[in-house]
Amino acid sequence: MLPFFSREEQESRKQEAQRLYKESIEHLGEDELSTAASLGEQKYRRLEDDVPNTLAAIWRELQLLLAMLRHYVQGSYRQIPFGTIAAVGAAVLYFASPVDAIPDFIPGLGYIDDAAVVMTCLQLVRGDLETYRQWLKLNVEAA
Repeated sequence: MLPFFSREEQESRKQEAQRLYKESIEHLGEDELSTAASLGEQKYRRLEDDVPNTLAAIWRELQLLLAMLRHYVQGSYRQIPFGTIAAVGAAVLYFASPVDAIPDFIPGLGYIDDAAVVMTCLQLVRGDLETYRQWLKLNVEAA
């Protein structure tokens, strides 16, 4: 039997996920960013044909975060504060992990915490993400 979480428990776990995410940002280094990019891309590809409902609203933005992280790791986009890319890397690592505040295997609930972490990241990096979006249009899409 799968565990059931009440609304209060879901909210508590989302808040715990956000707290863990924010704490992890300061511990990320260059090596972890490369790992985050690789693991995040793998999970994204695995889910893209059947995007979980709880991630649907942020799926395109998650794709943009992954692209920014990939370009940073490859060295083609470094015009970004390290704190911003660390926040992105931490969110992607959280997303890539199957075992977190609400385990991903729980149907209908498993990605609620992932969505909360990605939305928190989007709020933290909004300005830098828009700058990256403009860079992407000029440098990648034009090529």
